[in-house]
Amino acid sequence: MVMIASLVPVAHLLRKIDPAMDFSLIRDRVAHFYCADNGCLALHPVVLSRRC
Repeated sequence: MVMIASLVPVAHLLRKIDPAMDFSLIRDRVAHFYCADNGCLALHPVVLSRRC
């Protein structure tokens, strides 16, 4: 099993941004796109936003 955190280098910019930024706004804004009772999410909205 691979832990996602182990794939992100220690000095990566996202490791510095993560503690300083509140990503709950993203979850709230995209919640209506996800079905709450039909399986799991294909990709978490915060993960998706970090990849863009």
